[in-house]
Amino acid sequence: MSPKITCIIQARTESSRLAGKVLLKLGKKTILQYLIERLKKSKNIESLILATTKKKKDNAICKVAKKQKIQIFRGDEKNVLKRYYLCAKKNHSSIIIRITADCPLIDIKYVDELIKVFKKNKYDYLTNLYFNYLPDGFHCEIFNFKTLENAFKSAKSFFDKEHVTSYIWKNPKKFKVNYFKGRKLKNFSKKIRLTLDYYEDYLLIKKIFDNLYYKNKYFSLREILVFLKKNQKLLKINEKYHRLQWIKFHSKRKRYQTID
Repeated sequence: MSPKITCIIQARTESSRLAGKVLLKLGKKTILQYLIERLKKSKNIESLILATTKKKKDNAICKVAKKQKIQIFRGDEKNVLKRYYLCAKKNHSSIIIRITADCPLIDIKYVDELIKVFKKNKYDYLTNLYFNYLPDGFHCEIFNFKTLENAFKSAKSFFDKEHVTSYIWKNPKKFKVNYFKGRKLKNFSKKIRLTLDYYEDYLLIKKIFDNLYYKNKYFSLREILVFLKKNQKLLKINEKYHRLQWIKFHSKRKRYQTID
């Protein structure tokens, strides 16, 4: 039997930096709704689940998921590792893709690319979290259920419980961890930040959406880069945050897979 591939979207309304950010609008749609629609274009994801908290405030997030007809799992607010584990266990997931709701512009091409590499190799954990390859806002992580279960049972620190995969990539001797990067994209710059943590991030994402969505609902990362090349002044909107990169928490990477 083929492994069940599940994409779990991590989302909640009480963000400390920009509360309710996943419910902000892009056109007539919320950030979360738009992300779900993009993920539904994947040819490899078999199950799409929203994993949120049990808090009343997150009922609004669940309404979006119900409207999009995807599964919902509600769990621990602070222990997100536990939330992921129980969600994957309930869904009988073999392979889990972790996507955070603050990446509404994610290009499904790179998600499917990572799934393909993961399935061909015997990794426990694989990510394209490499900032010379993709800009912040386009990364994802893939791991198998056995690895997730091991992390859930072994992780002790608040940091590891809050960040889901940190226990895995901090223990490369215990798990087979790999970082994937393809060829560097044309027009790409490390100064491009397309994730959503601050209101300035939202303003930039909205500018991109307003200019590209009505030409192509599922516009690609390449189209975004071409647009930003022609409109470089837009990058000043959130430039004060572009050095705030999650990769700084990752341990040193020694092994890479490179594709043509």
